[in-house]
Amino acid sequence: MKMKIIRYGIVLVLGIALGYFAPKLIYSFRYRQIIRNAEQQLSQNPGKAMNWMALGNAKYFNGDRRGALDAYKRALAIDPNYINAYQGIGSYYLDKKDLDQAEEWFKKGLKVAEEHQPEAVFQARQMVDLVKEYRTNQVLQGMYGKGKTQQPASH
Repeated sequence: MKMKIIRYGIVLVLGIALGYFAPKLIYSFRYRQIIRNAEQQLSQNPGKAMNWMALGNAKYFNGDRRGALDAYKRALAIDPNYINAYQGIGSYYLDKKDLDQAEEWFKKGLKVAEEHQPEAVFQARQMVDLVKEYRTNQVLQGMYGKGKTQQPASH
């Protein structure tokens, strides 16, 4: 009876471990495959900004933030009007909590959108506003502390 309980316990632990790690492995494999596909596209056409952007996005979501930043910058070197690359670079700095750099890159993207892609202006403005909201949230957290639900006193 004890052996049966131990076997069921081992199976249960293995099942839980598989349930936890399998999605992570699938996720990791998926992005490694996307990176390979993007690298293959780049080998065929390295002068296309969209291919660098695809590689940057795959690296970003796979956790290689520095590799993503390099790819976004390569996309901009090819096409300085590629707004998504500005947003990718801004997102990199936002993740690092370097709000000044993030805002600078988002504003560059907004300027390019205003000059060359009016249909992208709304999204570019949202990215600039995102930094402002992030700063506001940091100030509020500093004033009221993290996790506290206390509201400021009204006068």
